[in-house]
Parts: sequence; C-alpha cells; structure tokens
Amino acid sequence: MKFSIALPNAIEGMATPIPFADHKQLIEIAVLSEKLGFDAVWGCDHLLTQKYVKETFTTPPNYYEILITLAVLSTYTTKLRLGTCILVLPIREPVLLANQLATLDHFNEGRLTLGIGLGGYREEFEAIYPQRGNVHRGTLLEETVQALNLIFSEREASFSEKYVHFKGVEAYPKPKQKKIPFYFGGNHIKSIERTARWGDAWMPAGLTPEDLQKGIQRLEEFSEKYPENKKDFEIAPQYNLYLAESKKKAVEYFRNSQSYEHIVSLKDSTHKNGDIEETFIEGNLFGTPQEVIDKIGELKDAGMTHCTSICIDTHTVDEMYEQMHCFAEEVMPAFK
Repeated sequence: MKFSIALPNAIEGMATPIPFADHKQLIEIAVLSEKLGFDAVWGCDHLLTQKYVKETFTTPPNYYEILITLAVLSTYTTKLRLGTCILVLPIREPVLLANQLATLDHFNEGRLTLGIGLGGYREEFEAIYPQRGNVHRGTLLEETVQALNLIFSEREASFSEKYVHFKGVEAYPKPKQKKIPFYFGGNHIKSIERTARWGDAWMPAGLTPEDLQKGIQRLEEFSEKYPENKKDFEIAPQYNLYLAESKKKAVEYFRNSQSYEHIVSLKDSTHKNGDIEETFIEGNLFGTPQEVIDKIGELKDAGMTHCTSICIDTHTVDEMYEQMHCFAEEVMPAFK
C-alpha cells in the first residue's frame, strides 16, 4: 500500500485559511514527506481565485503554479514521486504542456506522475478563455490526452480534432520515463472510462469501500472495451484526513475547517450527489488512528492500492506537520 500527501500549493481560501503555506513551507512539507516515508506529494492546479473565495476573504490567496512548484521540489528530494492532483487539462495548451512535462520529468529523474482532470470550477476556464464558453471540456480533455501521447511518442506529430490542432510538431526531449503515468481524477463514469482507455490509474475522491468496489468493477468492464490499454490499474483514491482522540472530535474539527466550506462550494459540481454529512464524512478518514487503520483496511480489501493525495484538514502548517507525523508513525506501519 502506498500513501501520499496533498501539497497545499493552491488551496488557500478553499481547503485552508488565508494565509496558509508559503513557498518555503511547501519545500518543508515535501522534505518531511520524504523523511517520513510517504511515497509522493501531489499538488493541485488553480490559477485564479474562485468567486466564493473572493466573497469570503478580503485577502487574495496565493496559488503557486504546480509545474514550477514540482520542478523546485525535485531539487530538494531524491526518492519522492511528484504528482499533479489534478492538472486541469482544459486550461493547458497541449504542445507547450508536453514540453513542460517532458522537461520536468528529466529534471526530477523520472519521478513525475500526471494526475489529470476537468477541474472543479468551470468559472476558471471561462475566465481564462471567455471566447470558449461553449467548449465541452470533457471532449477538450480527451483530445489533449491523445495529443500528449502523440507528441511523447512520435518524432513529428500532427493532430486535428474539434478543439486541438497542430501540425508538424517536433518536440524534444521526450519524457525520461518510458511512459509518464496518467492518473485520471474524478468519480464520474466518464473518468472511469478514460482510465480504461488511456490511463494507468483511477483517482476518485472520498469513496466508501462499497462505492470504490463498484467503480473498480466498471473499470474492469471498460477495460474489455479497450484491450489495447488493458493492464493492472493502480486504484488511487484521494481522501481528507484528520486524526484525533475520537471520531467525534475529528468530525467537529472538520466541520469548523475551511476545508468544509470548500466541500460546500462544490455541492453543484463535484459533490452534487448526496448529503455532505453522510457521504463526505463517512467517505473520508476522520477518527482515531485505529479507526483510520480499520477504514484503510476496508478500502484495501475493496481494491485500493494507493491512498493518494491525502488532504490534511488543519488551520496551520504546524498542525499539518503534527498530523503527518501521527499518520506516518501510527497508521502507515499497519500497512508497510
């Protein structure tokens, strides 16, 4: 079982207060993650302040661009894998992105993992590309995935679909890894199908063991439809975490956190199905170390292979360090 930490590089005002972690503390978090034996850190991809964050805070949040952040972290770590969770493909230009990813993969000696998805806020896409208000982001994402694979594998690449077009592109270097792992983020059935068709791992969020098992079954079914990509997929769900002396206290802490407000903001998109109290709290890792061990054990039995991008719900970075130590020392040994 692998365990990884969510890097708070672009979540101020959403999952954390403002301010939270500055650029130096992001380095400290990555270094500590490697020291404690975590397998990876995963940074998120937000370029612009969301409307609800503007309405909630008078101070703007700092969003540290994920690819530059991971490039810096590669110079402070040696074994830790560096991932994006998630890189919002619809806001990225494919040819430039391909060169950025290949370059980053060389500078970190092949430690890059690419978690990709649509992004939770369409408003960001429309603010960056106001002329593309009618674009179907799912189609754009799929075209970008195909374009990246083409650029990574061909000496000279040309591509022309509904949204993505380029001709005679010779882009070097190619990635250092034979293949950069693609983790498809999202709980939606389309994310599962995209994993089966182009991916190496499925990265949903906050699923119960029962729902995770159902998703894996659908992944196996889709895999028969796309035999050219059939493999042993990594099952890498994301979870929120808070450890306390009782589940009651852990849940109370979460309800008073900025992370709770972030989940509420996604009620019309990512979390539009189900009640937060019932689905989110029960679908994540809140409780004593033993209760969290038991929950992870159930998820492992359901098929989880990587507990990825663990988002620790705290008010300060020092509290995050304490939670990281507690998880590494009291939970991880049960699985390693």
